[in-house]
Amino acid sequence: MKYIFNICFCILIVSNSLLSAQSPVNKIRFNNLNAAKGLPQNTINCVIQDKKGMLWFGTSDGLNRYDGYTFKVYKKEIGNKNSLSNNYVLTLLEDSRGYIWIGTYGGGLNRLDPETDTFVRFQKDRNNPNSLFHDDVRNIYEGKEGKIWICTYGGDFNSYDPKTQTFHHYRNITDIEPADPYRLFAAVPDKDQGFWLCGEQGLFYFDKQKEKYTKMFKIQPPNLKKVANNFIYDAKFDKNQPHILWLCTFSFGLIQFNTLTDKIEKRWIKDPENPNTLNSGSVWSIHWDKNNHYWVGTRDGFHHFNPKTGKFVRYLPSTLDKHS
Repeated sequence: MKYIFNICFCILIVSNSLLSAQSPVNKIRFNNLNAAKGLPQNTINCVIQDKKGMLWFGTSDGLNRYDGYTFKVYKKEIGNKNSLSNNYVLTLLEDSRGYIWIGTYGGGLNRLDPETDTFVRFQKDRNNPNSLFHDDVRNIYEGKEGKIWICTYGGDFNSYDPKTQTFHHYRNITDIEPADPYRLFAAVPDKDQGFWLCGEQGLFYFDKQKEKYTKMFKIQPPNLKKVANNFIYDAKFDKNQPHILWLCTFSFGLIQFNTLTDKIEKRWIKDPENPNTLNSGSVWSIHWDKNNHYWVGTRDGFHHFNPKTGKFVRYLPSTLDKHS
């Protein structure tokens, strides 16, 4: 199945007073940045904040930098190899040197120097085995050793060594069978020993020392007999329980996975009869703020989540409320 981004808006600001309140389930006022306020494109695929406080938005039509007042837009310029390689931006990373790394849909990987506003492109070169393996880049991570680790959708797991300026590909190197870590969405570091990789075929573990995939897990419920969609879009380690990995899935809701036992402990899915559940079985992301509130983004709305009670509070868009 072709993977399509359906994130149609980015929730930018929730007031500090509400975040610090005892109950975040009060009515939250959202401030929306959209085309009417200067954002060139309303489909936001990713966002980061750099060390200087600037916000960077990856959209379906370019890269945008926001200083709190105005937007600066970066796009591909015909004939200029020092410009963005592709306007469809999927993922962003600021590295330890202050460079902004940009993963694109079809244009490979880019590195932006914010001081000079120049881009360096890294793309698949069929004549160079040390180039990026695929130009659909879904996730980027910088390791402590200085390498840039890249998940691609159609070209496996890659690493880039800035010292040698070469890429290394990790494909079909596995202790498990069958395994197909071919289309990957995200990489979650595991104490610098390896990565938990989220992919189209489920959850994988990649051992950095062995340079092998050593574990694989399907997420479809055991009572589901037919072959199901095992897409996992993203994952994050719990800030309070470091052995718990939260999995964001395409159709099976939010999953709590125990990395010590390698077992799924709990699932939260959509229940049309219960308004305290997820509003969608397709979960895009999970985040916890500095006040230990859990927030879940889905295909159909934003949620506050209480893991202790298992209840969700939904925040949905409304044409009648400009602060929804």
